[in-house]
Amino acid sequence: ALIAGPFDGVVVTSRRVAAALAEAAGACGVPLPAVWAVGEATRAALAGAGIAARCIVGVRDGAELGRALVAAGPRQRALVPRAEDGREELVATLRAAGWDVAEVIAYRTVAIAATDPARARGAALLATGEAAVCCVFAPSQVAALGGAVSAATGWVAIGETTAAALRAAGAGRVAVADAPTPEGIAKAAGAVYRSEP
Repeated sequence: ALIAGPFDGVVVTSRRVAAALAEAAGACGVPLPAVWAVGEATRAALAGAGIAARCIVGVRDGAELGRALVAAGPRQRALVPRAEDGREELVATLRAAGWDVAEVIAYRTVAIAATDPARARGAALLATGEAAVCCVFAPSQVAALGGAVSAATGWVAIGETTAAALRAAGAGRVAVADAPTPEGIAKAAGAVYRSEP
């Protein structure tokens, strides 16, 4: 897609997409156009790969970035690399405003089997309520936990979409990070952590 271009900009919604973009840009040797990032963590991941990106203050997800880009200026041609099962609000918002959007699948999440030994210890901690808090960073992680999601554990979600998936899976207490950062996660964990008397 980068070679076929040209694009006015690339919209990057996560650190995984940032890594995929950096790899693709390095492989094809084509200079990148403007890059817009969702959140400081994504911008930092891009910067770590040598890609300068614009980050709009207060924007927390792709849907908000789409609305901000539409409000900020004229229609453009944008490349949106994304997860195979990622949210579609960003692309829908841009297209509804007349933007020319090229979507590419940057990565796909593949869940390990419920019987995989690597998963057994964590599942046991959740099933018995021994884990006071479990932090979840994507709806796909909720799906991977399967029946291990219970009300016995305090849950922390990176954002509202992940929180909704946790609630639908039967989680009890779910705190949502006010920012998708380590600080945001830690603050939210404090809201659901059970301390012993």
